[in-house]
Amino acid sequence: MNLTPQNGSQVQCSLTSKAICAAPDAVASQLIDMVVNAPLVPAVLIEPSQTNVCFGSEITFNATAVNGGDNPSYQWIVDGLPSGQNQPNLTLTITAETTVSCILSSSLDCITQAQTSSNEVTVSVTQTIVPSVSISTSSNIVCGSSSVTFEAMATGQGSDPVWDWKVNGLSVGTQRTFTYTPQNEDVVECILTSAEECANPQVATSEAITMQVSPEIILTEIIRTHASCESDNGTINVLAGGGANPLLYSVASGISWQESPLFEQLPSGFYSIVIQDVNNCSLQAPETVQILKEDAQRITHIVTNPASGGINNGSANVFVEGGNGPFL
Repeated sequence: MNLTPQNGSQVQCSLTSKAICAAPDAVASQLIDMVVNAPLVPAVLIEPSQTNVCFGSEITFNATAVNGGDNPSYQWIVDGLPSGQNQPNLTLTITAETTVSCILSSSLDCITQAQTSSNEVTVSVTQTIVPSVSISTSSNIVCGSSSVTFEAMATGQGSDPVWDWKVNGLSVGTQRTFTYTPQNEDVVECILTSAEECANPQVATSEAITMQVSPEIILTEIIRTHASCESDNGTINVLAGGGANPLLYSVASGISWQESPLFEQLPSGFYSIVIQDVNNCSLQAPETVQILKEDAQRITHIVTNPASGGINNGSANVFVEGGNGPFL
């Protein structure tokens, strides 16, 4: 007998014998209670460890089966092609956008379908970023105890990079710009740690800049002589040291220069003294120097005493105004 049972149906068979001597002539079997299970719906869900990865990174997909039975089978599909082993997980090295899904074959008997497909997961790829950093300053030559400002320019640094300024290997600053007073032969560089997730390498180092510091120019003395005899013959002699030789000198606020510290044939007037070294470091005298023009000497009168007694005992007394005595 073929039967499509319902859940809870009872099945029994009765036998009526046609034998002449049968006693009894009718018997019944035991009752069988039918249990009908509803067919199960298999399903599978896949989840990646992440959905946006850096170029060349590994990513793992995990499959979770529903109604897969004790021994389900997994067929991974990568970009439309079968891939991987019969395992509930799949590890891939991602170099381009990739779409992954999984086909589950349930080991249960009472199921609606033998195979079912998972959701599709598309993983995007961020290309590798190579960070770089360079540093600049207005000049690597500094005058005396002057300060200098450095600026870092970077690519691939991300939104919140880490700046590490170093002087002679020691960390001294954490901002994009850095100001300090250098010593001669200081070596300055900047190390950038990129905030980009896909930076490779994560750390970049700038070129090194070696600082040159000119010694301070020291003005020792200014020696002046005034113009005389109504002539333009005043002089200024500048005594100075320090700086980076050779030094240049100016008595005209730096408009004109000469190598000698001695200025001659100067007319009367006010002079602004400036000293400059080979690195264009300069020092201006705190005060201007005035050269005066002195009047020429002139004889106002002469008083004579004639000789007497026949001997050379005469005299003449000359009275002079102007000029600078004593006179000869």
